[in-house]
Amino acid sequence: MRIALVSTPFVTVPPPRYGGTELVVAELAEGLVARGHDVTLFATLDSRSSATVRGLYPRAVWPPNPHTELDHSAWAIEQILADADPFDVVHAHLPAALGYARLVDAAFVHTVHHERDERLTPLYARTAGRAQLVAISARQRELAPELASAEVIHHGVTPTLYRFGRGDGGYVAFLGRFSAEKGVDAAIRGARAASLPIRLAGKPHCKDGVYFESRVRRRGADAHRR
Repeated sequence: MRIALVSTPFVTVPPPRYGGTELVVAELAEGLVARGHDVTLFATLDSRSSATVRGLYPRAVWPPNPHTELDHSAWAIEQILADADPFDVVHAHLPAALGYARLVDAAFVHTVHHERDERLTPLYARTAGRAQLVAISARQRELAPELASAEVIHHGVTPTLYRFGRGDGGYVAFLGRFSAEKGVDAAIRGARAASLPIRLAGKPHCKDGVYFESRVRRRGADAHRR
């Protein structure tokens, strides 16, 4: 099949460090190419992939903003519609692209990578019949009635990239963005309840500064000393 993957314009594929959505897209692209599919990845041009990479922006644009997302999405859909060789599937990974689903004749799939955002609820509700929505967990789908028709497909990884530890570290580890939706403070409380030290690796985004200072930095330091 001929497949278009529409990633974000905010982080390269694969991400050099942090980038959850972009890592999922990278793994998906490599897996599809390995299975013999013709894959075009719409991302920033500093991305690396076995798929054909096409992009509007030469480099990742940070921090994220809705205008850049819209510009990137519109350009990608324009390229998809103008391609002389039609695509069989368009798989989008950012909400702005979903607004163009009604213009695309190919099967349209959209994976919801974020927590529930009520500003996007009408968009998901209106396009549920035109696009196949994908939830990344049953809990995500349960918390969002507008995703009731979504299929649950968990994120995949390449197991050979990660070594199993011995399991005798004696501490709890958290790796990810320091934000409320990632539940960093819940991890700290859980480690404290289990009388285990916790090691935190990651960083806050610009909008997460207050949460990080009040709920992570102080509590994380306290938990580590226990």
